[in-house]
Amino acid sequence: MLITTLTHTDEWNCEDVLELYKYQQTVERRFPVLKDPKWVGPVFLNRPDRVEALGYVLILALLLYSLIEQRARQALATAEEPIDLTGGRTSSPPTGRRVLERFENMLILVDEDGNREIPANVDVPERVLELLDLSVEVYGVEDV
Repeated sequence: MLITTLTHTDEWNCEDVLELYKYQQTVERRFPVLKDPKWVGPVFLNRPDRVEALGYVLILALLLYSLIEQRARQALATAEEPIDLTGGRTSSPPTGRRVLERFENMLILVDEDGNREIPANVDVPERVLELLDLSVEVYGVEDV
């Protein structure tokens, strides 16, 4: 027996409703990322439209976070070698947080003319960029 509040039952078959219900936990597990005090500390917004706008920005950030995690996991599923992440090598599905931690010490120098450069002593996470199908050009610099 499957009980639902859907009103247009002719548009939904039982299998689809059950599949969406089971997928709900995957979506719900993402929201603690938004509630992390590191990302959402005390924010003072005076107008309701600003609170709403912040909510949209946070949801977009969560979507991007999820896409990074999904892309890394899909690439690692077919990769021959593991990826270097904070805390050691891993070949298990990494979380979005562990993938993004690899970029925490990324440094880009910008001179007076607006030219961007990666200093020689900066460890560029090239393998992570490769798995995400990106290059250092996303930072506005030439490929190293």
